Amino acid sequence: MEKSLSGSTHFRLMKLPLWPTVAVLVIVYAVGVVGLYLEETQALFMALTPLNLAVSAILLFAFHRHWNKAFFTFFIVTYLVGLGIEMLGTNTGWPFGAYTYGASLGTKVVGTPLMIGLNWLILVYATGAISRKLPIIRLGRAVVGGLLMVMLDIVLEPVAIQLDFWTWEATEVPIANYIAWFVIAFALHVLYQMLKFRKSNQLAPALYIVMLLFFTTLNFLL
Repeated sequence: MEKSLSGSTHFRLMKLPLWPTVAVLVIVYAVGVVGLYLEETQALFMALTPLNLAVSAILLFAFHRHWNKAFFTFFIVTYLVGLGIEMLGTNTGWPFGAYTYGASLGTKVVGTPLMIGLNWLILVYATGAISRKLPIIRLGRAVVGGLLMVMLDIVLEPVAIQLDFWTWEATEVPIANYIAWFVIAFALHVLYQMLKFRKSNQLAPALYIVMLLFFTTLNFLL
């Protein structure tokens, strides 16, 4: 543990080596692909989805080093906004369109899984850590971060429907879903860019790529 000049604390939850951790992620998600593809194990692996999200979050934030008030503000606000907007969407159909959650994402409050807030937090943080490296202004980075999240949602949606994460009332995923995803993600990325905490995270790009490949592969298999 060390102190910055501003007095904020620099430390890591766990000192994990990067490449072995990336290997663990690859193995976990690869096993997940096989488990969700096989009929004999699909129900079990669907039930393990909340655990997979939790493990991904633990590994990701194990590589975060700047645990100051600004970071905790980002952490809490992003989780609550993500969960809150999904509660609004589930119960009103706005802003994403009419949909309902299935059982695969675990415990629900007013029809919304508590883990969905963690999903928003993981994605905003990981895509923010990627976009922060671009030599452009902060708003530009927020746009890129939002687009990265929409790109992931595009490959996630068909899989989510197949695996009972959620079900749309319409026969097709509404275009409003992607627009709302970008707008909300953009706003949270602006918060990420503006708050003063160390943004680098070595594991973030690998986690995003692994998740993107995970859902892309399942699109072809399911």
